[in-house]
Amino acid sequence: MPTIYSVVDNQPARNATLQIHEFEVEANGDGSVDSVNTDSIHGWVALMEVVPDLTDPPAALFDITLKTSNGIDILGGQGEQLSNSVPAQFIPQVGEGIGTRPVHGVLTFACSNIGASKKFKIIMTVEK
Repeated sequence: MPTIYSVVDNQPARNATLQIHEFEVEANGDGSVDSVNTDSIHGWVALMEVVPDLTDPPAALFDITLKTSNGIDILGGQGEQLSNSVPAQFIPQVGEGIGTRPVHGVLTFACSNIGASKKFKIIMTVEK
């Protein structure tokens, strides 16, 4: 099954609008996952949440990346060796600093080591 990407909500916030992006990820029967491009994003990525499926969780220590068109992982490696049982949240990383990350364009999501037909969800919050 292909990864399903969607923008699910726009909510007013302090001085911006929060846009919620979701990736519903299910690996193919051979364990591979097709990479997926987001819509063009113009804002600040503020938070990433990774939620393993309760019924068909990914393999232990799976990896995700979210890369710019220049090949830079905006997660700064924080998406490596994720737990298959405990949800995780993190803030994008720029160099040694952690904080909101400006994005102007398409991001490409990819993952590995998930396991055959396993599932998880990513929720990305963007300040616009």
